[in-house]
Amino acid sequence: MSTPITITAAGRAALINASHTGTNALVIAAIGLSTSAVTGTPLPGEFKKVTAVGGLTVAADMIHVTMTDASADAYSARSIGIYLSDGTLFAVYGQADPILTKTAASQALLAVDIQLADNTATSITFGATEWLNPPATTTTAGVVRLATTPEAQAGAEALAALTPATAIGAVLGWLLRQDGAGSALDADLLDGQHGSWYADIAARLGYTPVNRAGDTMSGSLTAPSLLVAGSYGTNGLVAGNGDAASYSTANAFLQLWNGLAFRTFDGSINGFYDARSGLFDVRNSYRVNGVPVWHPNNDGAGSGLDAGLLAGQLPGFYTDITGRLGYTPVRQGGGTGQLANTVFIGWGNNGRLKAQVDSTDMGNLVTDDTAGKAWINFNGWAMRRNGQDLWGPDNDGAGSGLDAGLFAGQLPSYYTSITDRLGYVPANRAGDTFTGPIRRDNGFYFDLSGGVTPLINFDDQDYMFYDRANNVLKIIIANAVRMIMPLSGNLDFYSSTAQAFLNGLMLWHAGNDGAGSGLDAGLLAGVDPSAYARRDQANTFMGNALFQSGVYFGATTGGVRIAGNGNRLSFYNDASLNERMAISQSDGAVQISGARGIGASDIQGSGALRVMTPWPGGYGVSTYDTQDYRALQFVRQVSGDQREMGTITVTDGGVFLNSVSDHRLKDEVRAIEDPEATIMAYRPCEFTMIASGKRMNGFIAHEFAEVNPDAVQGVKDGEVDIGTAQPLMVTSGTAPAPLVDITEAQTPAGWSWEKTGTRPVYQTMDATKAMPEVIAALQIALTRTKEQQAQIDALLAEVAALKAA
Repeated sequence: MSTPITITAAGRAALINASHTGTNALVIAAIGLSTSAVTGTPLPGEFKKVTAVGGLTVAADMIHVTMTDASADAYSARSIGIYLSDGTLFAVYGQADPILTKTAASQALLAVDIQLADNTATSITFGATEWLNPPATTTTAGVVRLATTPEAQAGAEALAALTPATAIGAVLGWLLRQDGAGSALDADLLDGQHGSWYADIAARLGYTPVNRAGDTMSGSLTAPSLLVAGSYGTNGLVAGNGDAASYSTANAFLQLWNGLAFRTFDGSINGFYDARSGLFDVRNSYRVNGVPVWHPNNDGAGSGLDAGLLAGQLPGFYTDITGRLGYTPVRQGGGTGQLANTVFIGWGNNGRLKAQVDSTDMGNLVTDDTAGKAWINFNGWAMRRNGQDLWGPDNDGAGSGLDAGLFAGQLPSYYTSITDRLGYVPANRAGDTFTGPIRRDNGFYFDLSGGVTPLINFDDQDYMFYDRANNVLKIIIANAVRMIMPLSGNLDFYSSTAQAFLNGLMLWHAGNDGAGSGLDAGLLAGVDPSAYARRDQANTFMGNALFQSGVYFGATTGGVRIAGNGNRLSFYNDASLNERMAISQSDGAVQISGARGIGASDIQGSGALRVMTPWPGGYGVSTYDTQDYRALQFVRQVSGDQREMGTITVTDGGVFLNSVSDHRLKDEVRAIEDPEATIMAYRPCEFTMIASGKRMNGFIAHEFAEVNPDAVQGVKDGEVDIGTAQPLMVTSGTAPAPLVDITEAQTPAGWSWEKTGTRPVYQTMDATKAMPEVIAALQIALTRTKEQQAQIDALLAEVAALKAA
């Protein structure tokens, strides 16, 4: 037990040497027992002194004292005293309750821990040490007391052990005390997740959230309702109750407590809707398809208002005039050339039918009854008035003086407006300017608009036009240029039969071209013949050389051909017409397609792209750029898509080997389980490379694969079959030489392959694949180190406090 024991004045005097420069060596020899509760020194009521004692120095400032009493005595001791070998009472302790109770048949065992204010415990030794039960310390094995949860949370008790239950309570309490701003708590995980999991909100949600303070959405927002917060009822859009549009069913509802107002940016309200009464009100007017629905200004004649009722009557009441009148009326006006004057027709007081227009008396009307009267005279086929013909051949034509109201049934204005009669503006034959094409029925027309390319069209495929900007006249027949006549330069003819004639004489024919034609031209394509290269001689080109079918090296079949392919220069294996390399004209990119090397047994010749540096200090590949760029890109076909798997990037900071590691390509991300065990499973070793004899540090691939299989390529002691390949059939020329020591997969098509042996396939590995476990284990170690440092700091603080006491 741990007790507040009191060291007597005699005990202190015995411990300090005579010169007061240190301590004396003391020996504890006995423990005295008393039935009284001692509150000071000496030890009154002492009834027994037990010499079977032992002890141990368990720390620089603590001693552990034990006592054994195997006698037949029976007692209850409330105080104890510790005696030195010279009989000095060194220390005492007492309490009201019994410290130790013994019966005659039992043994009494007592253990006392004494913690000194300074490091003097090493100066104290013990007599007999047959029985020891010391307290456990960092240097001595022994008995330890279990700490309570409050003690564990306080963190001040250095001699009590934690149980799992008290540890959880202590750690939880400590974390709660460390929580909050300024706590400096830097946890590795929170609810099992790393801090990056909480920081990447979009990844946790699976989408980018909208800022409730204001944001711009790139997609649609679906919600059962969209309500506007306010103090006047619940307002907003609410999901409908069906697929219809009626007073009971709709796809969506605009829910309003009372009304909805339409306000501009400056706060002006220009309209509102009263939801309770169903009334719309706007400052100007409603429009339907751009037409105002109603406004005081569209009332009355000329308003264009089309009302459902007029004076309480439906439109049919007014349109059925006959029904309303009970007879069919005569229509006044509305005919061709008729005006809107008021016409009166009635029976005159002269016994005749008379007519009046507005206030003008138009006289009598002619009826069947009056047609034969004396005052109407018909002379043959002419009508006469007062003996004069109203109409006849004699008053027709020029000079007749006839001033008719109509001519051929048309008013005079019809004949005076020539443009309206024709439907277009006619041209003056004496000279005019055309603003559009002049056509005739078969499509012949002039097109002079714009003054750029005047046309004469015979139909849509045969025409001629003049290029005014370049002073060139062209004739096109059947959509093909047949003749080009420039202001200066050559006169070009183009014939579908490759023949051209002038005055019946052929200007050119394919028959007078080539060997034996007799044609001896002074120039060829405008160039002296000496400028052309001969294929049977060596030539020096002073300009560009154009090869339409490419350049062959070796035989024209089976050799190598370099040719243009669109916007790229291509290198072909002409026997199979396979493109092996291409150089892009636009960006200079080089594409290489290869399957095996040139030398079958030469390992550096086994790749599609092979770079060999034959001199010391040379560079196999050198790249140059003035900005950060990807010197090398690795792409792989994944699920039908071409995906970048890694790059070699060059920056001002150096060269970086990058592997794809985007979070969008990963799922079920969690912490590495027991990374320390994984790290301990690796076997770093030192070895000698057989080929060079160089001593190195590293790993063995198959051992590394047992811990981290994803970091190793190939299998232990792997081999591949090799053999000899040769063509199955040679149709002409010399048979190609056999290919030796190649794999069956490297064998060209149409060749046979026969195994001759095997070749080792060495395992490769990427030690950086172990980096996640190393970092995870290092994080655990650093966390543990911080905790241990905190414990050490707490212990040092307690020791400093004890020293200060």
